[in-house]
Amino acid sequence: MKNSGNEKIFKIFLFVLIAVVVLGIGYAAASSIHLLFNGTVSVAPDQSRFKVQFVSAQRIKGSPGAGGTAIVDYYDKTLAHFTISGLTKVGDYAQATYLVKNNSNKIGADISLEITNSNPEYFKVTQSIDNNILQAGETTLATVKVEIIKSPIDNAVSTDVSTRLISNPLDNASATGGTPKSTENPGSGYAYYIGDNINLNSQLPQDNIYDNYNDAIQNHGYPMFIQDKYVNGITKGLDVGYIRNDELYYLKGYIKESNLDEKPVFESNKEVLLTSFGTENCTISDRKVECKDPDNNDFGSANTDGYVYIIIYGDSTKRCYVNAGGYSGCDQW
Repeated sequence: MKNSGNEKIFKIFLFVLIAVVVLGIGYAAASSIHLLFNGTVSVAPDQSRFKVQFVSAQRIKGSPGAGGTAIVDYYDKTLAHFTISGLTKVGDYAQATYLVKNNSNKIGADISLEITNSNPEYFKVTQSIDNNILQAGETTLATVKVEIIKSPIDNAVSTDVSTRLISNPLDNASATGGTPKSTENPGSGYAYYIGDNINLNSQLPQDNIYDNYNDAIQNHGYPMFIQDKYVNGITKGLDVGYIRNDELYYLKGYIKESNLDEKPVFESNKEVLLTSFGTENCTISDRKVECKDPDNNDFGSANTDGYVYIIIYGDSTKRCYVNAGGYSGCDQW
């Protein structure tokens, strides 16, 4: 009888242990991506909510005479191709720049590039990303550079270069419902607000600041907002976010202290405006791009000095901006 009792205890303990392990696995998955729950204890990630892609090939530059073609794969938007011509001697190079966008709804992404080089004996391929952490709706520029490291002697040589975009979801989902962000111990991260005259190197504002852009929009009636990147509670970056045709876009405020080259930032902002307003509705110069929607007069602009703004026309005209001095705000226009 004692042995029989021990067997029952052992079986019950084993059943509980297995149940805890199964539930523990489900919890770990929920920390990284939104989950769909069916009628059983199994769970599956909803991959459709997490989408980071190459949007377009921006430009090719390099040594005198260097050229080629950079494209985004038609069927797989996480894959880009680069063909090169005009390289003749050691040290010659060509590089392509691509625009990358996090098209996810609320999920941030940590991105990197995986490069394939079919001829490493003669060619060196390097890559760089302006910003490898992208919040939902953000864009960045990725660059791939190909350089000759050994001169061919008898026959011409070539290489095929493919670039794969690798993205991992960040655990940055935040609750909805309009709850303002706590600023007591802010640490580092992103905040979203609609207010006046928030500037670089200031402390996070105490009013009209939220953990996610949806709350900022819903509570203030603007289809736009300011994204504040802060470190230890101090503002270090300011961007204008806005929604057009149900898509989220960001214009990056160029800040001298961020040590960013102004040209790539301007090129990125230009691409965002052309995409969100349509190329036919924009005028472009070397230092400025301006776009106007002919149907509702909504207006967007970006300068090489970092002045970016969006104007929304409606019952009352409103604007969100970041100026060249590092001040930002959303106000009546």
